[in-house]
Amino acid sequence: KDGEHQFGIVENGDTIWDDAAYRKMAIEKNRVYEFCNIPFGTSYEEVEEILKKKFGQPDREHTDRQGIYYSNVFYAGKLFDTIYFMFQSDGENSYMNGGKFILKAKGKKAALKTLEELNDLMKEKYPTVETKIGKYKGYIGGQDPILDESKFGFYIDIIRNPNIPSGEWSYEYFVRLCYGPFNYIGEGF
Repeated sequence: KDGEHQFGIVENGDTIWDDAAYRKMAIEKNRVYEFCNIPFGTSYEEVEEILKKKFGQPDREHTDRQGIYYSNVFYAGKLFDTIYFMFQSDGENSYMNGGKFILKAKGKKAALKTLEELNDLMKEKYPTVETKIGKYKGYIGGQDPILDESKFGFYIDIIRNPNIPSGEWSYEYFVRLCYGPFNYIGEGF
């Protein structure tokens, strides 16, 4: 049928592709709206209440209401060493603007295996792209929730802690699945 279509305009039964409309649809489909099923932009108080019901008392909270930490949390079928909820404040209120899932890894080989496992989980929902983040292979994916089409919604990386010597009982590497931080308050120059 002739007229408007989600991908463009239909004339005489043929779809004339509108790249902008198609790109907008793809961006919306891949937009990252939440972390641990909590929408970005949710107030600190609401997030704190949800988390206490879901995970119990946090292991640590910033006194300035910039973050809430949980350790050894089973989420989405995986045991995470740390889950960190990040907040941005306008001086009066704080809003969730990011989060991190963190896993410890014994050695570089284990870190790379964990990185691939996390990427496999994420690419079930969002397209991901392999890239180099710091010194190691990583992935980016999803779309920024604040309508900044030039930014991705999450990244998966490996970081090495040089202060912890490698050994049988220590963890020299960490694999992170990071969302944000996203600028909900709109500060900038």
